[in-house]
Amino acid sequence: MNKAGFQGVARAMALTALAVLLALPVVNAAADEVQQRPAVRLAVVNAPHQSGLLAYLLPAFEQTSGYRVEVYSGNDAYERAGQGQADIVIAHYGKAPTEPFVTGGNGTWARPVFSNQSVLVGPKNDPAKIRGMKDPVEAMKKIVASGSTFVAPSYPVGRYLSELLLAGAGNPERGAWYIESPQAKGRAMQFAEEKAAYTIWGSFPFERFTRRRDSSLEVMVWETPMFHRLMAVTVVNPAKVSGVNVEGARALEAYLLSPATQAKVAAFREEGLDRQTWWPAAISNNPAQILGLTGDEDEE
Repeated sequence: MNKAGFQGVARAMALTALAVLLALPVVNAAADEVQQRPAVRLAVVNAPHQSGLLAYLLPAFEQTSGYRVEVYSGNDAYERAGQGQADIVIAHYGKAPTEPFVTGGNGTWARPVFSNQSVLVGPKNDPAKIRGMKDPVEAMKKIVASGSTFVAPSYPVGRYLSELLLAGAGNPERGAWYIESPQAKGRAMQFAEEKAAYTIWGSFPFERFTRRRDSSLEVMVWETPMFHRLMAVTVVNPAKVSGVNVEGARALEAYLLSPATQAKVAAFREEGLDRQTWWPAAISNNPAQILGLTGDEDEE
């Protein structure tokens, strides 16, 4: 590079550095402004947070509402809410603490907000030839007919779905092809790998498992409402739990249930996947209430 060229590059670098320095006060001021907003404390089970769904949904709420959202994710979401550490909770509708939390007056009616899903996975050579099937019951029939190994998971949702598919397949005799998993969580998937078996697992935990290792298993069946598992949003009751930002919590609830946000749920794709794994569910509430309408009930 000649001298003139070197000087040009140096000037360009200097201008870029100056632009960055000039922008810093603006960026810092914007960050400070966000931190000064009142917080809405959201306690949520792991998948919506760890999958990236909340990071996709919440910025628009923060930009338009005047609130910032502090997210805690963990299996103890309701426990934290009962201890005054959350204003609003998102958890599976069937999560054990949901019913006592609501019926005990600690939270409002649990409103369906979105669903995640389970998947039927199997060995990559797919001996039962079920890859891409949309009917999991028919897939189970083919697993049974082919004599392929099926591992029934130990966790309740997976076991329930296993029993559902087996019932739909005619309750076949459970011979050597059928194994009840002695393991839990990631060890259960390793067990299925060792047995070259089909099994059922949560979509997000399975994708996280396969990102960490070169798995011999892959997703075979996923496009079925039968595998959806509903999650619900509950606003913590300030009359029972002190320090609740109920106005902010209700604003966040309204945002999550709105048609625009529900459309974003349907459009979201987890990193590295081109298939849908999250599904809008707010239509299962009273649509007139969500929309602020006072018309008659739905025509049916």
